[in-house]
Amino acid sequence: MTHNAAITDAIEPRAPARGHEDISDTHARGLRRDLFQLQKQRIGPPLSTLLRRIGTVQWPHKSSREAVRVFNRTRQSFRECSEYLNEVRTPGEGSELMAVIAVPSQRVHADGQEPVLKVMVFFMQARGYHITVECKTVGRISHHAVERMYQRLRTSSHDVVLAELRKAMYWVPLLYCSARLAPRSVSIRQLPVPAGRGVLRCVRDEADRLLEVRTFTLPRPGDRVEASVRSLQHWSDLPIEEREAAFGALLREASNRWWREPYVPREALAANGAPR
Repeated sequence: MTHNAAITDAIEPRAPARGHEDISDTHARGLRRDLFQLQKQRIGPPLSTLLRRIGTVQWPHKSSREAVRVFNRTRQSFRECSEYLNEVRTPGEGSELMAVIAVPSQRVHADGQEPVLKVMVFFMQARGYHITVECKTVGRISHHAVERMYQRLRTSSHDVVLAELRKAMYWVPLLYCSARLAPRSVSIRQLPVPAGRGVLRCVRDEADRLLEVRTFTLPRPGDRVEASVRSLQHWSDLPIEEREAAFGALLREASNRWWREPYVPREALAANGAPR
């Protein structure tokens, strides 16, 4: 993963302040449905264009100038439908682009379908006449988590919730990749994903290792989640070439041992009187 503040497209410079509305469960469900529909309408047309361009962008190009034009058109499509986008120049006048897209989707369960946001990461590289594109699904954001965002941020504003989600989109592919490459990868059962003012609580799907966002919480002094977020932020400040090796040390920190524990919903912990 690459990250450079000077070249990263910051969707929102700062997360909007927490609101003062009391959002009921019913209201939160309606807001989440509206958000998913708005997201589908917003990214649908540019995503269709993007997928068509990806189908042709890897064809042989007659010159590096033509490849640059194709790369730039495709990059614009990524800009129109991405929640996070990062681009760097590489040796030899090449370019690498990473884009994260949150697509409304359905997850099939034995008892029906669950509406989710599927998190996809795209990597596009340009080298002379050649352009390559790779795509990977790295996570899912549950409808429950989005509904909790409205309630715990105490807002009915879709912009506030989207800004919070966009802050997390840098972290989702970074943690997905780091957890997969970690020496004790199979022992990682849950991870916190920093957002703007809160944290997305994730479990790792046992089948495909996707980060599955179960809920959203706000920071609380002394909370283990808050301690983990601080350690993640220090880790992300390391030079890119040092992060992979340092992730193992991150797993061994006392504040992060709970990552290896089974996920228990916050409400269940509270009912049992356990620390959350």
